[in-house]
Amino acid sequence: MSLSPRHLLRYLLAACPPRLQARLIAWRSRGRATLGAGAYLHRTVQILGRQQLAVGENSVVSQDSWFNVNHRDQSVPAIRIGRHCFIGRRNVFSSGVEIDVRDYVLTANDCFFLGSSHVVDNPLRPVMTTGTTRTATIVVGVNSFIGAGVRVIGHVRIGHGCVVGAASVLTRDLPPFSQAHGTPARVVKRFSFPRKQWVRVDEFSVEDEAALPAEDAYLATLDTHAAPRMPYLAAGADMGNC
Repeated sequence: MSLSPRHLLRYLLAACPPRLQARLIAWRSRGRATLGAGAYLHRTVQILGRQQLAVGENSVVSQDSWFNVNHRDQSVPAIRIGRHCFIGRRNVFSSGVEIDVRDYVLTANDCFFLGSSHVVDNPLRPVMTTGTTRTATIVVGVNSFIGAGVRVIGHVRIGHGCVVGAASVLTRDLPPFSQAHGTPARVVKRFSFPRKQWVRVDEFSVEDEAALPAEDAYLATLDTHAAPRMPYLAAGADMGNC
């Protein structure tokens, strides 16, 4: 019995060595955006403004995700996904000024990053004709985990090493190495490097703050590990079962 092209590619991905696997993944994702080596976008991903989307090396964007570049009058990417990122299913990225998702970020399913909204200054005009806002920048710091159903809205910077709990609504900045949850999200824990554990925010000291590594140094530490092997099976229902 002959295999369909979809099933043949799935078979090849499972059977081939990692380097060839990365080449096949990049070939499947060709023509959609600026892609780093081994980057993979599921075939159902929709991109409005693909010339201003950049996805880094060894990153995966899962099924039914949507990238919407609202303002396309610049030559640089308005939405960036860093290296070694896994973007869950049905994620939405709608850029105002810019959305910058940095290296090693993991997002679960149904996360929304909303940096732009419709202009509503004049209710006497149809909203469809008023245009969209261009004031907000969203930054997701290195090695952050964004839980299922999180909404990041407006001008927000998530520090490196953060964890945002499922179903949270984030409208304010998070300092590095924070755990936050709720609606609106609030910081409940910070990571203490001297104590090597998460501590309640009211127990986080000046000494703990001073010991936090800068993002560049933190990234350099992460880069000493082998590049993570991405769970491609989780990227779409058509990728099969295990």
